[in-house]
Amino acid sequence: MRTVTHLVPSCVVVLNSDNCNEVVLDGKKDVLVDFYAPWFGHCKNLAHICISAVYINLFTRP
Repeated sequence: MRTVTHLVPSCVVVLNSDNCNEVVLDGKKDVLVDFYAPWFGHCKNLAHICISAVYINLFTRP
């Protein structure tokens, strides 16, 4: 299976039941949550768009 993990910036966090509330509910940060299933065709097709959105947000913020 082909993955795009090597393209993900270090600020991307994989959420799980231990860290989800801490990360998502932090009002001091902007958070984009992408629910991803590597076996689902639409998720695989959109993975590069989500990664692009992260990079655009990182490099265009004042």
